[in-house]
Amino acid sequence: MLVSRRQLRREIRCVRAADLQRAIPHAEHTLTDHQHHLGPDHIDNLTAYSYLADAYQQAGRVGEAIELFEQLLTDFRRILGDDHPHTLSTRHELASAYQQAGRVGEAIELFEQLLTDRRRILGDDHPNTLSTRNYLAYTYQHAGRVREAIELLEQLLTDSERVLGHDHPTTGSARRSLAVAHAARRSSE
Repeated sequence: MLVSRRQLRREIRCVRAADLQRAIPHAEHTLTDHQHHLGPDHIDNLTAYSYLADAYQQAGRVGEAIELFEQLLTDFRRILGDDHPHTLSTRHELASAYQQAGRVGEAIELFEQLLTDRRRILGDDHPNTLSTRNYLAYTYQHAGRVREAIELLEQLLTDSERVLGHDHPTTGSARRSLAVAHAARRSSE
């Protein structure tokens, strides 16, 4: 039986509620159903891939998540093109998974490319562009490139406060990340 979008949303809630033991088997079953009934290129099948990859990543099964995100990125590029929002989001998720797996060089390269593309497609002030800048700064810091992280975070904080406001989660994240980066710089001096 084909799983409905309502059931997919329920799976997302499971993942968000950190009930990964229940979410992963549902997402795997959904993916199998969608592949069988809809074919590999249907958007619902690709969405099921995304949910499963996200669940794997949250469960610490990062290698499996990376495999799915890489396949998903290939499929989205082929079906929707490089500039489609789903393709851009998948690139972001893949870079995040690379970072989590300790593949920091690959994460930085992908985040830098993604930032260039999001600026071109969405503009400097789009919330997704701001979020990518935050993740890139975090990854720079993780790679020991603290000065670059601080420079990026200082500008991000200014832009985020201007665009999103002082109380927005992205602004708060930039503020916290900047404080951590300054502390890391002081401890390394």
